[in-house]
Amino acid sequence: MLGLLTGVADSVIDYLMFYRKSFWDLLIFEVPKVEFYMRSIILIIFTISGFIVAKIIVKHRTAEQKRNDFLNLVLDSLEHPFCVIDAVDYKIKIANLAIGLEQQAENSTCHAIMHNNDTPCNSVEHPCPIETIKKTKKSVTLEHTHDDKDGSSKTFEVHAHPILDSNGNVSQVIEYCIDITGRKRIEEEREKLIHELQNALAEVKTLSGLLPICAHCKNIRDDKGYWNKIETYIHQHSGAQFSHGICPEFTKKFYPDLDLYDD
Repeated sequence: MLGLLTGVADSVIDYLMFYRKSFWDLLIFEVPKVEFYMRSIILIIFTISGFIVAKIIVKHRTAEQKRNDFLNLVLDSLEHPFCVIDAVDYKIKIANLAIGLEQQAENSTCHAIMHNNDTPCNSVEHPCPIETIKKTKKSVTLEHTHDDKDGSSKTFEVHAHPILDSNGNVSQVIEYCIDITGRKRIEEEREKLIHELQNALAEVKTLSGLLPICAHCKNIRDDKGYWNKIETYIHQHSGAQFSHGICPEFTKKFYPDLDLYDD
């Protein structure tokens, strides 16, 4: 259809420009036969060319659509949010389903989708990956807390990579966000446990090394040169508590009349 319309339009324009006859005369082909045949051939050529061009265009568009469909399929297969963001206005150009753009406006910004905020990130806790990359032109990995419209928050590890234009400037930024909320809970519990263990170890007293002890009274000399009863020394250095009793040998020796232990 494209070639046919082009051929007809070209023929009509040529007739009107080069012939002084009326348009109706031209429609009934009151022109020399040679001219008629030439124009007919030209019309056929234009028609065939139009069909070929149209077929090429359709084929190209079909291939492009297949590539786009495959790219969308790959992106939507990613478990974590993935997007390409304009480095100037922060608008999301490409995104997968995990980022949650289905119900959002077409020209949504990254800070509106990920932080439910009207302005870009600029705090110490949430430095903007885009601004960081624009300064360094290098990839960066940051931790961000993303808030949705329901008010729930999740901690993400944001991997951001620059896309440079022909002049070497950052035109767009690729962001891939990994949900580390569960891992961050485990890390906090681990840090808490380590802290508790460190506190417990700081309170534990141990005995080690060579202890000078009297061969007769069994008193122990401390590092200041004082002699201490063995139970006092052990209690001070280990926290152990002592209770006193008497063994069978000394029971028979000092209390022979008492039958406290069986033979």
